[in-house]
Amino acid sequence: MNKKLDKNKDKMIYFWKKFLSKTGCFILKKRVFLVFMIIFATSGYCLFIWYRYVYKPDWDNSRKESYIQEKEKGEIFDKNKFKEIILEFEKRKSAREKNIDGINDIFKLK
Repeated sequence: MNKKLDKNKDKMIYFWKKFLSKTGCFILKKRVFLVFMIIFATSGYCLFIWYRYVYKPDWDNSRKESYIQEKEKGEIFDKNKFKEIILEFEKRKSAREKNIDGINDIFKLK
């Protein structure tokens, strides 16, 4: 029984070695063709996606109208939030401009 399993295992290993070597040889011989086929397939897929989104959008009329109405409202400018951001920016700028002469330079060569 054990010899039979070893024989089947050897046959399977031989099959995969032979299969992989033939596949490798085929890929090496046809690599330029395969690269062009991959580029062609990728380009075709990109064109399909572009066509689908440009010429056949999935939105119905009610969704289009709600989107248009939402865009017409515009963004509300929050002056207080803007001022907080400016103050934080100024704090960081002043912290960056502090005098750093008192700090030892660990990269300085003696």
